Amino acid sequence: MDDISGNERPSVRAGSAREVFAAFLKLGVTSIGGPIAHLGYFRDELVIRRRWIDDSGFAELLALCQFLPGPAAAAGMLVLASPVTQIGFIALGALSGLLVCTPKVRSSIGNGGWIPTRRASFLMLTGAATILLLLPVAGRGGSLFELAGIFYRAGALVFGGGHVVLPLLHAELVPGFVDDTAFLTGYGAAQALPGPLFALSAYLGAVGSPDAPLAGGLIAIVAIFLPGLLLVAGALPFRAAIAKNTRAQAAIMGVNAVVVGILAAALYDPLWTSGVKSFADALIVGVGLLIVLRFRCPPLALVAGTVGAALALAVI
Repeated sequence: MDDISGNERPSVRAGSAREVFAAFLKLGVTSIGGPIAHLGYFRDELVIRRRWIDDSGFAELLALCQFLPGPAAAAGMLVLASPVTQIGFIALGALSGLLVCTPKVRSSIGNGGWIPTRRASFLMLTGAATILLLLPVAGRGGSLFELAGIFYRAGALVFGGGHVVLPLLHAELVPGFVDDTAFLTGYGAAQALPGPLFALSAYLGAVGSPDAPLAGGLIAIVAIFLPGLLLVAGALPFRAAIAKNTRAQAAIMGVNAVVVGILAAALYDPLWTSGVKSFADALIVGVGLLIVLRFRCPPLALVAGTVGAALALAVI
């Protein structure tokens, strides 16, 4: 198929269920380095190697996901643990983008694979909103429903990915379900492992449900990913409209700018305030950052080195 510019697009093909499972299992166990690195892995595997989607379709799906909360205002760092406040900053960023950004919009629409019907889309979007409203009513008194509500709200109301969700989860779970030490231990382990940082929720759910750790972990991991899956699938019929709408693209650019500030706030609180307690801790952080920027050290090696340095300083 040719695009409007006259350039021939690479042909795309559909993968079987077994191929899709194998491809994403491989990505799940090898993708280390955070959301930006993950996108590079996805493009190499799905666009270039397997040709299940073309570049235009990949870019449109990425733009759609940026526009939705899920699995990115330093001035507001003290109150960003509130999802309502965070949404307010996101909305302000979108408005700013509409006023000052002038994006370029593609003239052609890519091949993005499966698209649900409008009825299925409506049901998924309505279901996501209904669950968000009902879980707080069902989950009271420290039950597994309350835990599900916490993680579902985190997945439904937080923009910017795994690091941005940390202040909200910290405010909701510490000290009622987990303590600071357990929270930061889970975060450190999640950083050293492949896959999305949202997977931290399985650990937090298990630790927060000592009487039923397996159930708590499963509920937490499903609850935090479910709203993003419903919202993205429900919004797929509108991806082309978003990709070609200059105002929507300008709003996305504004949202992305605000997300950088939210990430900085999450770096400061709870990570810096809870994990860096002395000059020695700050020195280890500085040296680790220098190694990452200068030598592109693998994450696992960096984690092992910094943990070793911290243990050595503790012994000394």
